[in-house]
Amino acid sequence: MLPKAILFDLDDTIISFDGAADTAWKIMCNSFVKEMNTSFDEEALLDSVNEVRTWYWSDPERHRVGRLDMIQARRDIVKKSLENLGYTDLESGWRMADNYSKLQDELICMFPDARIKKLGLDAGNVWMVGDNLTWDIEAPQKLGIYSIWNDHGKKGLLAQATVKPDRIINSISELIL
Repeated sequence: MLPKAILFDLDDTIISFDGAADTAWKIMCNSFVKEMNTSFDEEALLDSVNEVRTWYWSDPERHRVGRLDMIQARRDIVKKSLENLGYTDLESGWRMADNYSKLQDELICMFPDARIKKLGLDAGNVWMVGDNLTWDIEAPQKLGIYSIWNDHGKKGLLAQATVKPDRIINSISELIL
């Protein structure tokens, strides 16, 4: 039976958040290298940023804390990225991170927060679809919401995964098939 409502995690489920982030970082790295006349080129800075981003967001606790203050998380990422290249002017690095935040806000338009009670529904009539096992699957399951993991990368669940989605899909189009 279909639910009365389906809630979607937006980043990398409906909105290509990583795609917009990649574009914004590339623009900011290009701008930074040109403005600051650095000893490294845009590609080296972008590679460093991507390496640090992957490292930063891969740790569950760092991820949790970073999501609480995205501006500081981005500043931390830029700081470490620049340090990896031997650059130590933190103020210009913070400006880069802050400008990235502004640009990303322009590139991504977020939808209003959907709340089950505001919709007049109970958890048993709602599905949650997302790509993060902790935030999009485990948390809603604790509320009694049927949770669907969008494994868009087709990587599959790790054998040691403690979170078990109610359903696994590789594309949101599978919800209507």
